[in-house]
Amino acid sequence: MALFGKKVKVTVHGYTSKGGGADGRYSKQAKRNRITERRKIRDLKLEPKTSEELCEYIEKTYSVKPLPADDEIVKEAAAKLSDWEPLALNVYNVVVMQGNAPAAWLEVYVEKNHDYLAFRTVDLECDDEYSVKRVIADIVNYFGAGKADKKAKNERYNLLVSVQ
Repeated sequence: MALFGKKVKVTVHGYTSKGGGADGRYSKQAKRNRITERRKIRDLKLEPKTSEELCEYIEKTYSVKPLPADDEIVKEAAAKLSDWEPLALNVYNVVVMQGNAPAAWLEVYVEKNHDYLAFRTVDLECDDEYSVKRVIADIVNYFGAGKADKKAKNERYNLLVSVQ
């Protein structure tokens, strides 16, 4: 980077770069991270599953059943999604284990008519969120996204990219 006619080297987070910046945009590690992210997106397998398949996967993998329609959690979620009529909402309470003890309860919302997937972490008992993020990534990766989602860069595709 030329500053007043002189070449300047800037060190950001222990890496020297030509140019640089206080936010680390030009550091070697930041560049490697961007390259890795682009590769993950490029190599992303676009194999979408239906909401029905996702519900079956969640029930089988995490040994849970959907909450009954008269449950308060389901009623609250249904009220928020009231624009989507008819509503086919399944809500699951997944216990996330850390070692032999429950670390958190994760609410998984699957709306079948609109292929909607959402999560809410409830009652996190530990400081480490790794286990919760791993369960979310597993469910999102199974649900996947399609070529149309990628082209539209919609919420389903963005969610899949974010967990990579």
